[in-house]
Amino acid sequence: MSRRANPKLVGAFVLAAIALLVGAALVFGSFTFFEVTRRFVVFFQGSVDGLTQGSAVLFRGVPLGRVVDVGIRYDPADSSFEIPVIIEIRPNVIGRYSPPAAPNTKLIEQLINAGLRARLESASLVTGQQVVQLNFFPGTPIRLEKTDLPYDQIPTVPSPTQQIMSSVDVAARDLPTLIKDATVVLDRLRAFLSPENEAAIHSLLENAAAAMETIQTDAASSAR
Repeated sequence: MSRRANPKLVGAFVLAAIALLVGAALVFGSFTFFEVTRRFVVFFQGSVDGLTQGSAVLFRGVPLGRVVDVGIRYDPADSSFEIPVIIEIRPNVIGRYSPPAAPNTKLIEQLINAGLRARLESASLVTGQQVVQLNFFPGTPIRLEKTDLPYDQIPTVPSPTQQIMSSVDVAARDLPTLIKDATVVLDRLRAFLSPENEAAIHSLLENAAAAMETIQTDAASSAR
């Protein structure tokens, strides 16, 4: 016949397990285990090197959440690859200092229309780590990828580094035209400064100087 479990022993074990769980939450997650979170997907153009699971999600530098996953999505229809980045946001970071508001199912759509965008920014030049920075960029285009992932999508804008590289690429593409135009200008300047033109210019300047002397002499004579 099996012995009946001691209720006091079971209760003490349960209390100890709860204490360990709460302690772990305090140390490792600051109670994020119990927080309500919301997930979104963003698609960055180009490389996401330096962005990993656990990377910070910020709003104007304020910690707002974290990167949950970074994956690769292949579409056999057009043989294209995309990099979906799943981010997790803690609404209470905003809510605890904001006035109460009525539930709004179209809030994210309104924020996107107002310019809410995500972009990659460097967290450390030494380690190369990157973060997802949320901010408002009014007037920027809303570029949304076609996806069947069960998350609302936040549009992206190029990072400062990508903008610089894009400017360099444009300058590189325009460089042959600029060189050609500069060559034409130099050829015209060289032709203008040919010995024949130089002699003509020298003669023109001498005639102008002689004319000025004549005018000054006539003016002096009229003044007497």
